[in-house]
Amino acid sequence: TDKEELREFDLEKGKFVDDGFIVPEGITYASWFDKDTLLFSSTFGDNPISEANYGLSVRRWKRGTKIESAELVMEVNNGDGLIPVQYFFDGKAYIFLQHWHDFYNNSTYLFKENKLVKVKIPKSHEIYGVNDEKLIVKNYQDWNIENRKYLKGSIIAVDLSNENFKVEKVFTPAKNQAFEEIHFTKSSILIMLLEDMVTKPVSFHKNKYHLSLTTRCQYLSDTTRFWVTRM
Repeated sequence: TDKEELREFDLEKGKFVDDGFIVPEGITYASWFDKDTLLFSSTFGDNPISEANYGLSVRRWKRGTKIESAELVMEVNNGDGLIPVQYFFDGKAYIFLQHWHDFYNNSTYLFKENKLVKVKIPKSHEIYGVNDEKLIVKNYQDWNIENRKYLKGSIIAVDLSNENFKVEKVFTPAKNQAFEEIHFTKSSILIMLLEDMVTKPVSFHKNKYHLSLTTRCQYLSDTTRFWVTRM
């Protein structure tokens, strides 16, 4: 089963928080909005549920109040997939809602000045994180934006600093490459590629997305986990 109960846990004290947040058993996506507010989408109780058994609404729950009184932030129609909540931190918090219409298409919304703003990019994408005020996404179909083509499978940076949401290509895999995963450091974006069936890490520095060779890569096992030493 995908159902679970979520409880607030104090990492410093090593115990569950007295009178902390508890989301009853259900298929739940949750994220902090701030230290006293939780965003969640869940199937428990009377919350609306899709045909695929996912929650169709997102609510904002204030500490010290009952979960039943949580404010409705967004609700979509049955058959419209699900709405996971995603939280990224890059100097400040970035909170997104993703309304998945099907397996490859979704609409992404950003909380900006306490309001939901739709990120104006094509629906065929998946988001991975924020780097230097830029949302890093992968496109599932070719994009054509302002007379420029972004090939399917590219890693793309979307500027969040204003509502124009200008896009910039970070990387497009070659025919013998496949994207596996992406990680972020304070100064760079690290992409794991499968090249001719061999895992290869490449890095891109903040503000200038130019390929930078990664030096030694010590593999921990036959997985994609690694230590990287930069030149």
